[in-house]
Amino acid sequence: MKLLIVLPILIMCLLITVPIINCSSISQVSQYNICNTKYVGSVSNEKGTIHMISSAQDWYVVVPDYDDTQRFLPENLPEIFKKHGLKVIFSGKICEIPDNVRLVGTPFKLTSIEAWK
Repeated sequence: MKLLIVLPILIMCLLITVPIINCSSISQVSQYNICNTKYVGSVSNEKGTIHMISSAQDWYVVVPDYDDTQRFLPENLPEIFKKHGLKVIFSGKICEIPDNVRLVGTPFKLTSIEAWK
């Protein structure tokens, strides 16, 4: 009988705390330069599209035309390029994803970017 009372309370506590932990870890990551790790690849003069993931967090990703399942999270995207749907040609270095970190895209350091139609 006691188990029937305690179990739902325990489950409710877990459901409340897990989202809080995840949200706080995401906001902490966004405050840091995540490309201070090693580079694992590069992209050169590829066409892509800027997508706004969250206006509240000011998160923009670049989705390359060659793979619409890939999202690059540039740490140094200039303000002028922060427009959802903007077509760009970009180059940069792909950064290693830090251990135990969940991000909206693969960390990326832009070396060049320009708009195109």
